[in-house]
Amino acid sequence: MLLIPIFGTMKNEGKEAVTVGFSSIFWNTMWTNNQPPHTLGILCDPKHPALAHFPTDFHSNYQWQYAMLHCNAIPLHKLGDNIQPIVRIIDNWFTARSLGMIVELKVGEGKLLICSADLNTPDKNRPEARQLKNSLLNYMESEAFNPGQSVEIADVWALFKK
Repeated sequence: MLLIPIFGTMKNEGKEAVTVGFSSIFWNTMWTNNQPPHTLGILCDPKHPALAHFPTDFHSNYQWQYAMLHCNAIPLHKLGDNIQPIVRIIDNWFTARSLGMIVELKVGEGKLLICSADLNTPDKNRPEARQLKNSLLNYMESEAFNPGQSVEIADVWALFKK
């Protein structure tokens, strides 16, 4: 299953709130009274089969801009210990939270790929969103899609607002 949460439907409140941005934070959040954005970009393995049809480097490029500006950060620690995402969001150096944008998981007998970036809002001017979604779907249809990290369904539901 490919889960693409509607932007703003994941819990993102209180001291754990994260505003993902494409540009890095200016100086640091301590000097700006925690002014957004709170993140420093993304890291990924461009050779991962989920990104095989999405040209990227191992860091933020401009094709990630819209995704990052319309993204719910996945707090990986809420899914379990040492969850490794396909695309990691880099948090600021004061909080250093483990955050993800794309993560694959086993849930019971099923396979789940969560992409917290908005890839569903129709817009003919967003070819990068169509291409990223296409790349993820191609990966999920392949034999390479075999998540090694298991979570409980309750942990996934706990990421969302009621």
